[in-house]
Amino acid sequence: ATYEWLLGLKPFWNSMLISALRVLTSVPLTLLFTVLAAYPLSKSSDRFLGRTVFSWLFFITMILGGGMTVSTLGLIGNFWALVIPNSVVAYYVLITLNFFRGLPEEMEEAARIDGASEWDILFRIVLPVSTPVLATIAVFCSLAQWNEWFLGMIYMRTPDQYPLMSYLQTTVVNVNLEQLSPE
Repeated sequence: ATYEWLLGLKPFWNSMLISALRVLTSVPLTLLFTVLAAYPLSKSSDRFLGRTVFSWLFFITMILGGGMTVSTLGLIGNFWALVIPNSVVAYYVLITLNFFRGLPEEMEEAARIDGASEWDILFRIVLPVSTPVLATIAVFCSLAQWNEWFLGMIYMRTPDQYPLMSYLQTTVVNVNLEQLSPE
């Protein structure tokens, strides 16, 4: 009876669509930002000056939380408030960075000898062999975005803007048991 009642609600299906769009938008965006952050950080300090400083900045956000003022960007009540705050996750960058460091340097050296630019090396050499780490990050990101309920609660103004987990949380907390009775 509860499932039938819940599945019969239009806001349930609206929140399901919002969650699906959230996952479909955030996964490619997160993969792009993760790769663009991890690739230069995976290089040695002599190839990327300041790498240690940038690495520590990512590490500090893991401990303290990066924090982004969504309200100052004017995103309250906007779909992008659900996507942008988690589009760069330091943990994902750390995993990808370590995967890139494990790749043989000879691949990149051979590409450089052939005249490839850093962008060519990244997109034609590194990314095609990085599908295991990219798939792992995609799964982590999909699950995190799908199960995230708190951002919807604090960044959305009305329940019709909630993603699925925020909607379910408010529905479960505010359910009136008389609505579920078969009478």
